Amino acid sequence: MIKTLRELSTGESARTVGFYDPYTENLLKKFGLFVGENVKCVARANMMVIEFNLMTVALAKTLASKVFIK
Repeated sequence: MIKTLRELSTGESARTVGFYDPYTENLLKKFGLFVGENVKCVARANMMVIEFNLMTVALAKTLASKVFIK
């Protein structure tokens, strides 16, 4: 089932399968987040804190809702 990164619970992992639009995809590529990456939700507060590729990044929830995961 495909859902958004924003729906990920703390401690849960998933794989990215797409982005809402090319702008979002290009923006997140600058952080090294591509389709097919394994991501893990580390914390949820005002921002989504995720880990991928040995990095920890905080994303606005509005941006996290534009990343599709499975």
